[in-house]
Amino acid sequence: MSPTALWRVKSPRNRIAADGGKNACGSSHQERSPKIRRRTIDDNDAQTSACINNVLVRPWGRLNTINTEYKTAWLTDDITFFGRQQDCHGELTYVSSQPDHKKISAHHCAIIKKDDDAFIQDLGMNGTFLNGDRLPPRVLYMLKDGDEIVLSYADDQSDLRQKGACDRHGRLVHIGYIFQFTTRTI
Repeated sequence: MSPTALWRVKSPRNRIAADGGKNACGSSHQERSPKIRRRTIDDNDAQTSACINNVLVRPWGRLNTINTEYKTAWLTDDITFFGRQQDCHGELTYVSSQPDHKKISAHHCAIIKKDDDAFIQDLGMNGTFLNGDRLPPRVLYMLKDGDEIVLSYADDQSDLRQKGACDRHGRLVHIGYIFQFTTRTI
């Protein structure tokens, strides 16, 4: 990442589904409230701490999975890479053994924490989607609580539809997450 990349930050538009917030899978995504809320941090609170490799860490954010075949991704580092390479977040490195692994780039995207803000940057050729919009490569976009990040859409598979693995626009999600800060004032 070049030092000047942080000057190219864009904030995507928020969209509301035409059917009152429900998508084709029947799930609803709550819109972000403009109110400021404070979260108290408790070491035993599952929303603000996680045990990773038998060490209690306090992640600054998490990615709640849309497709239950994948796990929640905890964000603990200032830069977290996602993709098939071994230096990327562990949840996706096993994807290379899956049939549609070519949909995930070796270095697909990165989530970057700078001060009290978080950004996403597409790094691959396969595309990263934020709230349904494909991100242009190498441009930072600011993340907000509730933003939907999709790394790969699935082909029409009824088992995914039954699991509710759809984005807010009703498209089937192979690998996707809902972003959430865990340790900050929002």
